[in-house]
Amino acid sequence: REIFAEQGEKAFRALERQVVREACAQEDVVIAAGGGAVVDRENREALAAGALLVCLVASPAAVARRVGHDVAKRPLLAGYPDLVGRIRELLDERESAYAQIPCRIDTSELGVGAVVDAIEREIERVENDAGAGS
Repeated sequence: REIFAEQGEKAFRALERQVVREACAQEDVVIAAGGGAVVDRENREALAAGALLVCLVASPAAVARRVGHDVAKRPLLAGYPDLVGRIRELLDERESAYAQIPCRIDTSELGVGAVVDAIEREIERVENDAGAGS
């Protein structure tokens, strides 16, 4: 939030792009990118190169429940009286980028364990598809 406040979103996104590239250069890592990171085409391509890119989605109400206590730490949400409406707006703006990620898991009603299970199933599915194609 300090970078947003002092330098603006454009500077934040440039730094984010650099960090994504650096993280993608590592081996055997899990990268948990924020929702805005995958809006950038270069970031999406870097994250998907040789890896399984998973988009965890949730309803605006579910997102609001999860970030409600930390909203002040989220520059794109802070200060909006209608938090669910603002989240809906951001999700609508990002939908075309999110739609390009073939593996999407709706986490609206899932706990952490169920999300992990869903991701593991996707990994198995991708591995099985790759094995069947070889």
